[in-house]
Amino acid sequence: LLPSNNKPINGISAEWFLHPCSLGAGDLFHIIRINDEYMGFYILDVMGHGIPATITSLMLHRILTPDPDKGGILKDTAENPRPPVEVLSELNRHFYGQQPFQFFTIIYGIINTTNGVTRCVRAGHNYPVLQNNKGNLSEILCEGAAVGLYPEINLTQKTFELEKRNRLFFFSDGLIECQDTENNEFSTQRLYSFLIQTRDKPIKQLTHNLEA
Repeated sequence: LLPSNNKPINGISAEWFLHPCSLGAGDLFHIIRINDEYMGFYILDVMGHGIPATITSLMLHRILTPDPDKGGILKDTAENPRPPVEVLSELNRHFYGQQPFQFFTIIYGIINTTNGVTRCVRAGHNYPVLQNNKGNLSEILCEGAAVGLYPEINLTQKTFELEKRNRLFFFSDGLIECQDTENNEFSTQRLYSFLIQTRDKPIKQLTHNLEA
């Protein structure tokens, strides 16, 4: 379910890695061309493991597309990208009260690739991290509870400009909670230190080194 290739979308490049759970899980990442001007991105984590989480992630993969004929919700009737707050609110209306009970954390955003203006919302997930041209990191502090927990979801949308040579990082708790042979977690602090130390490396090499 990952993107089929890592070719740039409207000039935006991306790299990623995923270590799947042998029992099935609900982690999902995607980048999407919405139209000639906009691209979208999301990362999500369905709570739990096994078949229920996997089925929910499959359903979300189908819904989070720009093709309304296939049930996608990322475009409005005029073929424009729907605001991220609307997208997550629609997901919450769909999943709240469903049986069996299932909820998930998610980051969803859209980038205007002509000027770099990015709109992003977060529902319970680890904060996205922006790295500027000097290598400095800042968390995008958009607030919101996980999707499917409450009948109404309150979200804080953040708008910022993604400039050339800026980097935007997303990750799930599976990365920062990964343990070494002495049961030490990788941790958010070690991740951030790694990103600063590798700020001058191409993103493909950075991603490979991080996975290693």
